Amino acid sequence: MEVDFDSITLPQELSKTFLKMGEIKRSYIGENYVIFDFGDALLFGNLIEGDYPDTSKFFPAIKKFIDFPKDELKKALVKVGDFTGEICFESTCEIELGDSIVVRHEGSTAEITEFLDFGKRYPKGKFVLNPYHFSVMLDNCDLFSFQEKSLFGRSQDNNFKCLLALNKVEKG
Repeated sequence: MEVDFDSITLPQELSKTFLKMGEIKRSYIGENYVIFDFGDALLFGNLIEGDYPDTSKFFPAIKKFIDFPKDELKKALVKVGDFTGEICFESTCEIELGDSIVVRHEGSTAEITEFLDFGKRYPKGKFVLNPYHFSVMLDNCDLFSFQEKSLFGRSQDNNFKCLLALNKVEKG
């Protein structure tokens, strides 16, 4: 039976284990549970009712947000590369925060020197991330916060939340 992943929602721990297992030989999806046969191992667990998992367990509680110059960052991403099509999921770019914001990708550089931060200072440093996912985050989020190795964003009305992994973080 082929699995229609758009129609099921797996708990976070089951999803993590599932990704490590490999190719599915057979599967069964019941009303409240799922079984995957990987040949040498069976993986089974409960399905989550509803369309979305409980995000409170893995989204951080944020007290202080920073304001990104969203429009300028989107223009900088377009300037340094084309992050559409199949290659968008494999790409990475470096963003450096300091007195200016510098975006680098494969030898191309875009620098944002004029932006209003209303007296707030960005945490100085460099981080590497997927530019396509970052662009989508900029389209949908208004408030941003850095965690240890991730960037958290959410909409002003708190209806959209996103957590983006940072591949490499160097503090300045």
